Amino acid sequence: MKFGERVKNMIKSWLDIRPAQGQTFIINENMDFQANCIKNKIWYRGDSRELSEFYGQLMFAEDTFWGAAQTADIRMKKSHSGLPKLIIKTIINTVMTDYAGDDVENEYWKEVNKENEFDSKMLKALLADLLHIGDGAIKINYDADISDKAILEWVDGSKIDFIYKRGRLVELVFKSFYEEGNTTYLLEEHYGFRIYNL
Repeated sequence: MKFGERVKNMIKSWLDIRPAQGQTFIINENMDFQANCIKNKIWYRGDSRELSEFYGQLMFAEDTFWGAAQTADIRMKKSHSGLPKLIIKTIINTVMTDYAGDDVENEYWKEVNKENEFDSKMLKALLADLLHIGDGAIKINYDADISDKAILEWVDGSKIDFIYKRGRLVELVFKSFYEEGNTTYLLEEHYGFRIYNL
């Protein structure tokens, strides 16, 4: 062993240096996915009153600008700049300017896209939701009373549960709320592939 190594080991043993112990860190999220989607929607809408109301209901709200309550001594006007909506609209206009339309070969799906106004109307809604909510899906329905073709319905990510198995998306659960009388009902539509053992 070289002299330098011996000195290093001697100092190490003299200082009693021990290797660091493994540490576990636990971070609690402030809100779940659905609540985060609602927060993003409110920021996109840009209503100052809604922002104050939302942040006032969060834990540790008093530590935030929007959650802080006004006092008799200190009155301040809180206003939203509208920048999130402006940024998203600018991105959508840029994408739509370069978009050349669908390139679907199948004649049936060309008719479905045309009837659902996918290129003109639906794509803009889809892009807006994707940019401020972060997720969503197109639900494909069939209703003979409305059309003889598939009906495409865009649903934003706040109304969907994504079910993964081994890292792969296997099912979408679309959630809709209905009110009747004083009762609110939740309808869950499951779209996915399942193997049933009979």
